[in-house]
Amino acid sequence: PQDLVIKSALYRYMEKPEYLLSIQEGAFRYDVNGSAVQTVTKEEQEKAWEKFQTLGLLEKTDENF
Repeated sequence: PQDLVIKSALYRYMEKPEYLLSIQEGAFRYDVNGSAVQTVTKEEQEKAWEKFQTLGLLEKTDENF
């Protein structure tokens, strides 16, 4: 089904280092229409950083990531 294709594409996108690094506390999240709907929380930022670290691309050197 098409919704599985969309979910798969979104999952792959959300695993990309560029996406994970863009998750910064206070940054806006947007809906499919491009409207800001909420902001990223500190917990979401930390979770994104942890996921980024599991990719093994960079050592954490800044506590304020």
